[in-house]
Amino acid sequence: NLLKCDFHIHTTYSDGSCSVPEILALYAQHQFDVIAITDHVVDKVSLREFELQGGPRTVIRENFVDYLQDLHQVTQLARESYDLHLIPSIEVTNNTKEYHILAIDVKEWIDPDWTVPQIIAEIQRQEGIAVACHPAPKEGEVLQGPFRHLYNHRQQYKDLFDAWEI
Repeated sequence: NLLKCDFHIHTTYSDGSCSVPEILALYAQHQFDVIAITDHVVDKVSLREFELQGGPRTVIRENFVDYLQDLHQVTQLARESYDLHLIPSIEVTNNTKEYHILAIDVKEWIDPDWTVPQIIAEIQRQEGIAVACHPAPKEGEVLQGPFRHLYNHRQQYKDLFDAWEI
């Protein structure tokens, strides 16, 4: 049987507009089987810029344990109330070096200032799944901004990632 899944969801912990309970209800309403909540953790330069500009929100090292605990607490609720499997995760976001990486089923902090190979190795050490985010431009679009690094180096990274987001 096929499962209905979404492995790239942001909540009000970062730049999403829905809280975790709202996300659970929304995905349950649409009969999803598995979701991963993947709020952003950002590099130091971007974090400073966010703080100076008054936003957006992000998961930081100091609240990372609380973030994971909160997600783990609602996994039981998701399962019992909605028959929905929730995987606590993050999006390792380095806007300065222009890459975003999903760390599915993460268990410990991962520093977004590390290199791509270091981040992938750490995700895999934690027995998580490393997914290249936003790896390609939309048809007719020139890729710019925080996503072009993975796309421009796809041959170098193609065998390191567990999956590439499409």
